[in-house]
Amino acid sequence: MSAIAGMIDWRGGPVGPAVLGAAQALAPHGRDGQGLWDGGDVALAWRQTILHAEDHADHQPLSGGGGRFRMVFDGRIDNRDELAALLGLHPERARTQPDSAYALAAFETWGEDCVPRLLGDFAFAVWDGEARRLVLARDHLGSRPLYYHSGPGFLMFATMPSGLFSNPAVPRDIDDEAFLLDLAAVPKDPDATLYRGVARVPTGHILVASEQAISTSRHWRPETIPQLSYSRDEDYVEAFREILEESVRCRLRTIHPIGSHLSSGLDSSTVTAVAAELLAREGRGLTAFTAVPPLDWRPRGDFDGEPDEGPAASALARQYGNLDHVLVRSTGRFDFSALDRHGDAFEAPRRSVFNVGWIEQLSHEARSRGVRVMLSGAMGNRTISHDGLGLLPQLLRQGRFVELASEWFHLNRRGVMRYRRAAALTFGPSAPDWLWGLALRVLGHPRPAAMMRYGLHPDRCSESELEALGRHRALNPANRHRADDRSMRFVASRTPDLGYLWAATPGAFDIETRDPTSDRRLVAFRVATPERQFLRRGQTKWLLQRAMKDVLPPEIRDLRHHAGQQAAEWFDAASRSRDAFEGEIDRLAVNPRMAALIDVSGLRESLAAWPGTAGSRGAATARRYRRFVMVVAFARFMRRFIEQEPRTP
Repeated sequence: MSAIAGMIDWRGGPVGPAVLGAAQALAPHGRDGQGLWDGGDVALAWRQTILHAEDHADHQPLSGGGGRFRMVFDGRIDNRDELAALLGLHPERARTQPDSAYALAAFETWGEDCVPRLLGDFAFAVWDGEARRLVLARDHLGSRPLYYHSGPGFLMFATMPSGLFSNPAVPRDIDDEAFLLDLAAVPKDPDATLYRGVARVPTGHILVASEQAISTSRHWRPETIPQLSYSRDEDYVEAFREILEESVRCRLRTIHPIGSHLSSGLDSSTVTAVAAELLAREGRGLTAFTAVPPLDWRPRGDFDGEPDEGPAASALARQYGNLDHVLVRSTGRFDFSALDRHGDAFEAPRRSVFNVGWIEQLSHEARSRGVRVMLSGAMGNRTISHDGLGLLPQLLRQGRFVELASEWFHLNRRGVMRYRRAAALTFGPSAPDWLWGLALRVLGHPRPAAMMRYGLHPDRCSESELEALGRHRALNPANRHRADDRSMRFVASRTPDLGYLWAATPGAFDIETRDPTSDRRLVAFRVATPERQFLRRGQTKWLLQRAMKDVLPPEIRDLRHHAGQQAAEWFDAASRSRDAFEGEIDRLAVNPRMAALIDVSGLRESLAAWPGTAGSRGAATARRYRRFVMVVAFARFMRRFIEQEPRTP
């Protein structure tokens, strides 16, 4: 994993110093070297991180096409053997070439059409000197980020916004409306960012920029994938296992020790187990890290969930002799300084603010053991552990009422859900918004937009405006959308852009995060597999359950136990930090810009009404105070950003 930057001045002005400044700003994202090509009015820069043996031969920016092309590449290519055969590379040369050389050879051969042929996590830029155009591309799910700013007579791009902000010609500011929509959890447009004047290349897209125009096109279209139709249920399991193993195998290529994030959930447990099996065949080991609460902490009152994921994770670790299991205990404190360090490194606020502290602790523990590659199962809910509940509205639409009633019965009998929730998932997707809203009110549920609006200044936007924006941007405010085959493919194409998260971990901790569950082959398999393979007789996640039957321990496979909760002690930690929250609210109140965006009075009222003990809060109150902490954390990120002096190159 590396970092890239570049700039073209269509008017002919020199850009080398600006691009060198971007490379310096991106130094934390590539500590092992750098390269610069200065073509006068266009320049490209690269920061290197050495993770593979082939990386020692990588010297970017690259030149190709007889000098016509200049490329900077960031990422990992997983289908090297396939590409070598297609490109006619000599086996010895192919074995020692860095991944960037494969990407350049592919671009020389197929041009922009090479992007769908590249498998892996990547982003790259190619300057075509003959056509005088810049090509930017990101992989299918945007695992590597790429931001850009189009200004008067120039275009600049970089892996992270800080690379752009190093140039005084790029505005360094947060867009107020984008901030509010982010806070309200309204999805961004595919190219939108938090920052004014800064866009991103959308996931699964190619951007082509010339002096006349900027255009984007999709190279990843999961909605066009045809549905699989195997004759036996077992065929789906066998195909899934094969793809899963290959997805994990590709991410084990490194010269450094490998670690994994291991919770008690199915996704990270599956990734860890498969990785341990594959590494054992090579005589290699794996270190798994599990975040657990403080030793002296105990859940109280109405706590719902498994507070300590350590025991179930340990049950998995005991099955593999090559797996070293490390428990990382939380400090039990809400750490504002860790939140600030996260914001500075990731250049964005984090919605799951309670995870920041343990992620930092876990990452430091991993680096102390030499780990520079960490496996994750972050996308697993969308791929390997899909629950199959989209089958319920399918059966309703198809008039298969006997099967539908059977699934309702078995879901209730297994304790997965009560009939009322099954009915909501069945009828909700086809119900008009007004009817769904009426049903929520009758059942005593809060209006979804009310929670979305919590913490926003009352004068900024109404609930109806938020709901309208949500509908426009494919968000169902009631969170009730369960897709059929056609719409699931659309949902897959709208996967959240998580590239900044994966890009920031090297900058923050000198660790690359790799997620096998985001592999394009797994996403495609998930989209193509009939919903019936994921739900059978009330057994959700049926495909993964069958595939992992002899791999995962029953403590993890048994979905009847309450799901584990990361940072389970969040309420007690936040309670001990009420003075810090009060101080931050005071700072927001005296900042005119923040006071116009945030409901400072409402936050003070919530703080004054803070429950005395964990046991005195109900589920609604818990949701409210989780939201309270997130709003304060988001606002703190923006306040610190706008109060900092602009960085100079």
